[in-house]
Amino acid sequence: MILTLLFACADYSEVAEEPTPPAAVFAPLGDEEYRVAQIDPERYLGLWYEFAAIPAGAQARCTATTAEYTLVDEETIGVHNECRIDTIDGALSQIDGTATPEDDRFSHLKVQFFASFQADYYVVEADGTDTSEPYDWAVVSTFNDAVIWVLSRTPDMDAERYDMIMDRLSERELPVDKIVETDHP
Repeated sequence: MILTLLFACADYSEVAEEPTPPAAVFAPLGDEEYRVAQIDPERYLGLWYEFAAIPAGAQARCTATTAEYTLVDEETIGVHNECRIDTIDGALSQIDGTATPEDDRFSHLKVQFFASFQADYYVVEADGTDTSEPYDWAVVSTFNDAVIWVLSRTPDMDAERYDMIMDRLSERELPVDKIVETDHP
């Protein structure tokens, strides 16, 4: 009887609900505030889908774009990019290259696809979730922001997360008005 009375008198309106985690948690920026302070290479390896990008050069005709990063040795990452030309059913285009970190922070990579072509790639934003699981998303840019890639582990991205990422890039004065979502099957 006492237990029944206690339950009947309990005020359940004050039971705290679990807070909903934000759609995007951002990794800290480095001292120069251009790139992420630190990237864990193990969490970065694997298959990425280009969710959105600034179309440029030969990549402007690409759709259904993916990038896969694999460990070649302690200092080299294998890069395999592929896309479909013009439509998601278009001809398959593939290219292989390598990436080497420029320092132990791993957020600045020297990427090489041809013997004579190297480019600096910077991880300018990344999933800041405190976990050992692979990063869910990342934003990579060339030095002058001529090309920006918004990468996701799946071909789809939560709209709220994407909006938060775009807002953050806009706050940092990156050219979000040029970023276009990438089609995937």
